[in-house]
Amino acid sequence: MQYCMPERLKICIAALYFMLSIRSSESLVCFQCHGTSISDVTASCSETVNEEHARFVSMVGCDGGSCALTVLNHTSIGLRDFTRICQQDCQNSCFDTPFGTRLCTYCCQSDKCNAVIPHFEEEKYENVSGASGSNIRRWMGDILSKNRHHSTGPSIKFHMRHEILKLMNEFLVETSKQSVSVSETHEEDRAPENFRSYIRTTSRGFNLIGISPGLRYKTATDELIVVMAHYDTFPGTPGVNDNGSGVAVLLELARLLRQSTCNRENTIVFVATDFQEHGIYRSSLQGENSAECIPYGTYVHNVGATRFVCDWLLPHLRNYQGKLSMAINLDTVMNVYESRKKGSLPKTFVNVLQSYKPYGRTFIKEAKKKPSPTNWWMVKASKYAYERVFNTSHGPKPNLRNPEFLYLQLDTEDQKLKFTEIKKLLHEDDCAPFHEIRTVNLPCMTISDTAKYRGYMKRCHHEDCDTIDELDDRRLASLVKLTETMLNEIRALAKSDCLEVETPMSELDTPTLPQCDTPLVQKRRHQRDIFVSATCARRGTTFEMCPALGGGIWATIDGDTAWIPRKVKLGRAPLWFQVDFTERVNITAIALQGVRRKGYVRSYMVSYSDDERNWEWLVPDTAQWDDELRRVEFRGNSNSRGIAKQDVIPAITSRFVRIYPRWWRRRIAMRIQIYGCRNRE
Repeated sequence: MQYCMPERLKICIAALYFMLSIRSSESLVCFQCHGTSISDVTASCSETVNEEHARFVSMVGCDGGSCALTVLNHTSIGLRDFTRICQQDCQNSCFDTPFGTRLCTYCCQSDKCNAVIPHFEEEKYENVSGASGSNIRRWMGDILSKNRHHSTGPSIKFHMRHEILKLMNEFLVETSKQSVSVSETHEEDRAPENFRSYIRTTSRGFNLIGISPGLRYKTATDELIVVMAHYDTFPGTPGVNDNGSGVAVLLELARLLRQSTCNRENTIVFVATDFQEHGIYRSSLQGENSAECIPYGTYVHNVGATRFVCDWLLPHLRNYQGKLSMAINLDTVMNVYESRKKGSLPKTFVNVLQSYKPYGRTFIKEAKKKPSPTNWWMVKASKYAYERVFNTSHGPKPNLRNPEFLYLQLDTEDQKLKFTEIKKLLHEDDCAPFHEIRTVNLPCMTISDTAKYRGYMKRCHHEDCDTIDELDDRRLASLVKLTETMLNEIRALAKSDCLEVETPMSELDTPTLPQCDTPLVQKRRHQRDIFVSATCARRGTTFEMCPALGGGIWATIDGDTAWIPRKVKLGRAPLWFQVDFTERVNITAIALQGVRRKGYVRSYMVSYSDDERNWEWLVPDTAQWDDELRRVEFRGNSNSRGIAKQDVIPAITSRFVRIYPRWWRRRIAMRIQIYGCRNRE
C-alpha cells in the first residue's frame, strides 16, 4: 500500500478488502484462459492454472455462476482446445459433433477447479483374451485413417506416431524411437530462363521399436522374431489399408502378447517403420555399420527398414552373438475377401510372375485354384523364411502353413534378377534390406493382400479412396483371423510353452486317446473286417467303381497299390474313396501319401456315416468352417513322397469314412491310412 496516496487511501483499502473477501469466502474465482495442444499437459489452459500463467489467463469472480471448462477434442488428429470461463447455467455434458469432434463441458463450484482440470477420458481398448475386431477397427478409424506423409500431413503423422508409441509403451517392456532421415531433391523447370533449379531438403522421421523379451534375451542363444509394419502413407492418401491395416494387426499382436502368461524362450521385436513410401537409402562408407551392412553404392527404398537393419538389428546380433529366427512384414493385409471377378489378378502382374520360373508360375496356378469368394494372403518369402515356417513345430491352431497363405518364394541369391521388373516386384517392401544382406542370414517374409493387384485396391492403391469405408465386417473378420494366425506362428517361433497348454484335448479323453493311434487300414490274417471301395469315373449321374485289389484292402500308405481314377477337371471331382470298418471305430487321425511321377492330393474333404445313407462333414476344432462352401477342407500333401497326417480333434466314432479330393497336382493319386482304435481295444 506504499504507492497509495492519502487521497486514494480509501479506494486502496476497499480494493484490498474485496480481494481478501474473494479468497476467504465461498465466492468463486475463475481463471479465464484458452489453449490448444496435442498433449493435455502442454496447453496453457491445461493441468494447473494459477497466477504464474498471467501471460495467458485472467482472474475474475464468478458470483452466482460456475467455472466451466470446455474441452473440444479433434479425434481425427488429436488436437484439444481448452476454454475456461465463467458460465451461469453450466451443465456437465459430452457429445460427438457432426464434424468428427467430441465436445465436453466440466463445471466447478469452488476455486479448486482452478488447480487441476478434468482430463478428457479417451475410450480404452478392449482387453479381451482373443483377437479383438473392435480394437482393430478403432485403431484403423481413429489414428490410422488420415494422411501420414511427412510433407502433406506432418502434424497428423506426428500425432499418430505419438499414439502408436503410447500404446507400445503399454503393451511392451522396452520401447524406443530410432531417428531416420531422408534427403529429397525437388526440381523446378524454368523454361523462360532456359534452365532448371534443384532444391534439396532433408526430412526427419522415426522408427518405433518395442521389445517383448524372452527368457534368452541378450544371450547368444536368443533367436529374435521381428514383426514389422510401416506407418507412413503415400502423399495425400488416407492409407487405411496401405498400411493402417498392418499397423493395427501389429498393435493387437503386441496387446495379446502383453496379457499372455506363457513363457517364451526367444525375444519378439515389434517395429513400426517410417519412410517406406518415400525416400531412398544409399549405403556409404561413412558410419560404423554402413560398410558392413549393404555394399557401397546400393540404392534401396524402404529407408526406415534399412536403418533398422543396419543400425539396430545387426549391431544387436553382433553384440550378443544371437541370430534372427524370422522377420515378418505386414503390408496391406485387409483386402482378401473378393469374388473371382473382382479379385482376379491383372494380366501384367500374371505375365511378370509367369516369367519367374518356377516360383512365379506355381503361385499363379495356386491362386487360380482358389474357390470364389475366399480369403487368401500372398506371402513373399525368402528361401530361408519358407523353410523356417515349414520346419517349425506348431500347435494344432491355425498357422502360416494353412491353405489361406499362398507362398511366392524369392530366390534372393539370383543375381540375374538385379535389373529386371521381377526384381522390382519382388522387393518393393520392407523385406528388401533383409534380402540385400549377404554376410548374415536374415530370413524375411512379407504378408499382403497383393496390394494394387486385387479387388478395390486396383483403383485405390495410393489414392484417396483407400478409406475406412472399405472396412466391412468380412474384411474385419479376415484381419481378426490373420491376427490369431500370426499369434500362433509367433508363439511357435518363440518356443512358447503355450503350444502345449493349448492342445484342445479334454481331461476325459486324456487316458484313452493318446493310446488310440493305431493304423486301422491294414490286412489281418483270417479276418475280413475292413472293405475299401472307390469311384474311378463318373458317367452322367452314375459312378463307375474301381476294381477291388489285394483282397479288398488296397491303396494304403507305402503300399504297392494306389487310388488313381480317370483324369477330371481340377476342383470339380465328385469322386470319393471309402473305407468300411464293418463296425463303429474311434478315428483320431487321417494320413495321405501321393504316388511318385503320378501326382498327389493337395487338399481334401472328409465325411462319415454309420449307415452309408446319412453323411456328415467332418469339422474338427482345429479347422475353419467355410460358410460359403458349407464344408471344411483339410491340407494334404505338398509332394508325392511325403506323408501328410491330420489329427482329428475331437475324435469321432463311425463305421464309414469317405475322402473327397478337392485340389491336386497332375492328377488324383492317393494312398491313405486312418488311425484310431476299435471299441473292443
